[in-house]
Amino acid sequence: MMHSRKYILPVLILVFGLWGRCEASKSLLNNPGSSHEQWGADSVISVSILPIKNFIPEYGLYVWGYQLYLPVMVTRNSGERVYSSVYSVKLLTNSDSVTSMKRIRIGVDKGYQLVTYTTDRSGNNKFLTEQRIKGGSEQILIKGPLGPFPYNSAKYACGMPFYDESSGRLYFCSTMPGSFGGWDIYYSEREDGQWGRPQNLGRSVNTPGNDVFPSVMNGLLIYSSNGRPGGTDFNNYFLKLSSGMSPAPMKFVNTGQSNYCLRIASVNPFRAVGVRDSALVLYHSNHSLKNLVIQMNKPDVENNVVARPAGKVSTKDTHKVEKEPVKTNWAYRLHFKTDSIVALRSEQNLFDTVVKKIEESMPCRILISGYADESGSNNYNDWLSYKRAEKTKELLRAKVGRSGDTDFVLVVNGKKLAGNADKKSKRDDRSVQVKVIRDAVSCPSVLYAYPIESAGQKAAISRLSGIFGFEQAETERINQMIENPKPDGILYIGIQGIHKVVSGETLYEISREYGCEVHQLRLANGLTDDEIKTGEFLIIPFGRRSR
Repeated sequence: MMHSRKYILPVLILVFGLWGRCEASKSLLNNPGSSHEQWGADSVISVSILPIKNFIPEYGLYVWGYQLYLPVMVTRNSGERVYSSVYSVKLLTNSDSVTSMKRIRIGVDKGYQLVTYTTDRSGNNKFLTEQRIKGGSEQILIKGPLGPFPYNSAKYACGMPFYDESSGRLYFCSTMPGSFGGWDIYYSEREDGQWGRPQNLGRSVNTPGNDVFPSVMNGLLIYSSNGRPGGTDFNNYFLKLSSGMSPAPMKFVNTGQSNYCLRIASVNPFRAVGVRDSALVLYHSNHSLKNLVIQMNKPDVENNVVARPAGKVSTKDTHKVEKEPVKTNWAYRLHFKTDSIVALRSEQNLFDTVVKKIEESMPCRILISGYADESGSNNYNDWLSYKRAEKTKELLRAKVGRSGDTDFVLVVNGKKLAGNADKKSKRDDRSVQVKVIRDAVSCPSVLYAYPIESAGQKAAISRLSGIFGFEQAETERINQMIENPKPDGILYIGIQGIHKVVSGETLYEISREYGCEVHQLRLANGLTDDEIKTGEFLIIPFGRRSR
């Protein structure tokens, strides 16, 4: 399922092209698997290899509670491989053993075989991936009241469906037109008893590689990718939905091997099943999922120090890592015409230098900070600096090779940092700073410089995090990453963007468009009522329904 389209079909045709009288392996359970522990920061996760024979790793797996569903190779009596079927296995609660394996009998379309299997909580709807026995594109089959799925095509593949009942969204993977690479993750929402048009999760999630096996647990989108910066093979990632944060690696689970299709069985204590290389593994910890997410979200840069590349570590103290001061590799400032989002023509050579520097630094995160001078209103200058940063990002993304290896973050400063003392200061105020940073902390794609009272930063973090749809810890990590040192009286907060009101729009319509609440828009923009004017600029916070 995960390999590039060039290789999927020949492999599947070779493996599954034969059909005939067959029977399942008489014993699918091996002896208990081996176990070991892997450490990350102050948390430990034990890893056990589950004793399952004939498991098909590239087809993934599904977990509901402590019931594990996995694709198993069905063979002839002679041992010859024929086709796949799904079996259920009971995970023992307090051990790394399994029991009670049985075959799930599910009818698929004639001439097709079952590839992946998930269900809703009631079991009334089954969400399947099927494929022709003789080869061809995978397609989604929904058996139950929520079927059918209307977006299958012989021209592209659809598969790996996962239904999130809390949001009513069906997440799935596809190679349909509009994808950024191989497999991309999409979702479809239920509308008037039908599945709505598929929505691509965008560049923040999808990469030029393959992004596969989505699932949702406790508001976290968990998926696997082989296209994210710094990765050489498949790894598992998580993203807090509706937060606007960038995906973060599940670094307590990922190793130097290929890791994918992580499915969570229990959130407290944490237990999950996934694939590591070709083995089926069980992860378990005394910590809760929430605690592990907090640990995994901690930035690599803390207290102005950063870990050195891995080298020899003393066996006397395995967990101490030598540290050194953080250094920003480079930063450049591009200047703009007055009241314009067009850079000065004289900056072209500098722009080419920035492109070259980004390509030399990949994979990396690039902060594009927009500024404006003192002329004009605060709201207009916020919008102008946002558009300058956005335009710079578009130009850089178009010119940078392998731009998927670069995470661009826009920073909206407006005129809050303007220093109009002299002509040079005014010129610097009309600018965009492009800076590389080495930090993997989850981060929204747009940050806004919010003015606060310097003495009340803790209270401001609490208040603004609530308004803009973030946890306090997330806001603190963002501000630790964004500026060093950070300007006094400024708190950086994640936003969706800045909206320019057009004629006839209402605050309610704008809230529906962006998936946030009307009261959030009022609080974020200092509005006392719902009255807005054409041409007004509104900061857009995140909300539960934000996409």
